[in-house]
Amino acid sequence: SVTLYDTGVWIGMTHNSIINSVNNRINVGTLHPSERLILGRQIKPEAFMGFDENGEHKFRVFIFIAAQNFSSTEYLDFKKADPNNWLFSYMLYRQGKVIRASNKSHKGKDRLLEQVDWSSDINNLVNRRMR
Repeated sequence: SVTLYDTGVWIGMTHNSIINSVNNRINVGTLHPSERLILGRQIKPEAFMGFDENGEHKFRVFIFIAAQNFSSTEYLDFKKADPNNWLFSYMLYRQGKVIRASNKSHKGKDRLLEQVDWSSDINNLVNRRMR
């Protein structure tokens, strides 16, 4: 399943927002190795958490992906390239203990799986790094 959250803060005043995210969870079903599923939903960046960083206004979507073999968290950020276009960047982390980490510093921690710096084309990702 895939759940989109508009806040990364789990406190009393975010309760309704979190419940709404859980109620709108996307159930994906079983995927086979190397299978890719394109979800039929679009993200409106302005509907998610706004923040300022390095003099730019950005929006963040917190994505939680639950699977049979492991879960992951993605931090998907958007910023305006111009009035009609958005740029995005993301960091995707595998959650939980990593038993067989190639790097001992990753053992027992969330591990960065993939990172993309600001890009506007999902098919031509700029500075894509997979771990």
